[in-house]
Amino acid sequence: MTPTTQLSIPNAVGINGLPSPQAAAASIQTGNLTISPDGATLYTNAPNGLEAISTQSLMVTNSAPNLSVGAFAVTPDSQYIYASVSTGVDIISAASLTVTGSIPSSIPPGMPIFVDY
Repeated sequence: MTPTTQLSIPNAVGINGLPSPQAAAASIQTGNLTISPDGATLYTNAPNGLEAISTQSLMVTNSAPNLSVGAFAVTPDSQYIYASVSTGVDIISAASLTVTGSIPSSIPPGMPIFVDY
């Protein structure tokens, strides 16, 4: 997918010259943020849905309009996002930002979600 949104974050430099997730969080002002284990992608629950943002360019590289989730975490291999939803937990492909599975529950999980395997 072609990048569509440029985030303007002055002085947003973090470790090894990578953009600072804290600065990005303050600038885009969204509810949930998490960074992939490899540090390449910042995922955010933006007002219009789940988005993936490159930490190198600070541009939105993928988005899933209308995919609204609660707390979420990226798996250690950066392949999936486990996200709290009203019906349990959705398993989302990090590459395509599409739901690939779900774990139903009558009680949604609390925050935060931690993925360990």
